[in-house]
Amino acid sequence: MKRNSLVLLGLIPALMLVSPTKVVKADSITNTPYNINFQMGANASEMRFNWFSLYNNGSELEIAKANDVQNGQFPSNSIITGSATAVTATASVEDKPGNPNQPAVDAATGKNEYANRAAATGLAPSTKYIYRVGDGTNWSPNYSFTTGNPTAGFSFGVFGDPQIGAFDSNKHSSLPHASLADDQSGWANTLKEVTSNHVDFLFSLGDQVNNYDDLSKQQSEYKAFFNPDSNQNYFQDYPLVAFEGNHDHQMGTYYSFHYNHPNLSTLGQSSNSNVDNNDGDYWFTYGNVLFMVLNANDPLDTAAHDQFMQQAISANPNVKWKVAAWHQSAYSEANHSDASSADDPIMTIRKTWPKLMDKYGIDVVLQGHDHEYTRTFQMYNGVPVNTAKTNSVTNPKGTVYFTLDSGSGSKYYDFKSTSDHTFSSVFWQQYVPTYSYVTMNDSKFTINTVRTDTGASIDNYSITKTSANSAQGTTSTASNSTSTNSAAQVQNPKTGDNNSSNLALASIGGFSGIIAITAIGAIIYKRRK
Repeated sequence: MKRNSLVLLGLIPALMLVSPTKVVKADSITNTPYNINFQMGANASEMRFNWFSLYNNGSELEIAKANDVQNGQFPSNSIITGSATAVTATASVEDKPGNPNQPAVDAATGKNEYANRAAATGLAPSTKYIYRVGDGTNWSPNYSFTTGNPTAGFSFGVFGDPQIGAFDSNKHSSLPHASLADDQSGWANTLKEVTSNHVDFLFSLGDQVNNYDDLSKQQSEYKAFFNPDSNQNYFQDYPLVAFEGNHDHQMGTYYSFHYNHPNLSTLGQSSNSNVDNNDGDYWFTYGNVLFMVLNANDPLDTAAHDQFMQQAISANPNVKWKVAAWHQSAYSEANHSDASSADDPIMTIRKTWPKLMDKYGIDVVLQGHDHEYTRTFQMYNGVPVNTAKTNSVTNPKGTVYFTLDSGSGSKYYDFKSTSDHTFSSVFWQQYVPTYSYVTMNDSKFTINTVRTDTGASIDNYSITKTSANSAQGTTSTASNSTSTNSAAQVQNPKTGDNNSSNLALASIGGFSGIIAITAIGAIIYKRRK
């Protein structure tokens, strides 16, 4: 995850954007769709499709119930017209902030890439659909998916950083990871294991790809991410929830063209050279669960994320569960876990974002970035509610935070013994790919984290809720039912957080933001207009 900025300073990323390695004659270039995937919609009756092409000859999604597709022929009313946008990218946006945003030229053909989007609404629950995408003449193969019925409960597979293209740069993997092909193979195996279970959707916690100084390499990495096995259609047959990690972010606008997020907000959006990256926060509901995805590449503008969460919750007042997800982990036990990582916003997020989780009664936070597994205790006000280790809680106070390990095996980090670990209930690192299998219904959340080499469970945790508002009002665990044990009264030695925190959400004279009380006075992280 961590960048090597000394190496990047010697690169000339802008040239990589416009200099294809091999140019193919124009008359031999087809407009076959690629990087096809579809996202969860705003609710269970919508799916949002995204694909790339090399020409802007029109964008069409053809979709119908499987029973209405006869001999591969779709009914006449099955066409949904989409849109196409010329793709742009910027290399190494954090290390080279002046780099211009430029056309994303396909390295193999010399053609500019186009991102195509279309949405299908009014989908029926528990129904199989067949679809294809294209321009009306050039079509993808036919793919299929089956909608869920979340009112009866649902499940999904979630994994930390696939980071295709890193191929174990820290040299820890128990499996061979010396090439892009190795990462692709490991990723394909994890997806095979995940989808051997029933899953309503797949959830990737950022850093889908690795390279951020060479567009051609990232193009290859995205193709390996979306299609790791030529014989299987994982992201063409299952909805994907994904968001931006710091490696995705380093190519500027390029990340956003690969996905079709629902309810995408300008709040939490980052920008480069006065160009918005279209990577803001977004939300969706599935059954009685509100999922809020926050862009941790915009860590300082806490007030913007605050406003986004307020809006999302106001739009969905009757959900019983609230799940937040972002990339850079607030609570991790590995390499990014303290302030010595000057190029990561971990400590800023740890000191500010959990206050939003407390404020809005978030049940679960899913995070990546550190390529190891950490489960916290139930956390409230920056400290554990209870340090008694347990695998199940009922009507708990506070929020549980998960940092997931590598989903592909491409890269790992070690336990960092010098950091604060008072928040941690479980840590695991055996340098093998893992995923977590989550099941949710009206009354219970369960997450089982599994190693892909043996199928053995690493950790299992469940939350039972007896009412919609019980989670933040009382505390009841397998071994303790009070929120005032000694752990909650002790100041966190790393962050300084306790009941008189050094940071607070504030509103002063109509200004909304974050105030940090420091030795040099009050610092306000304000919301950008």
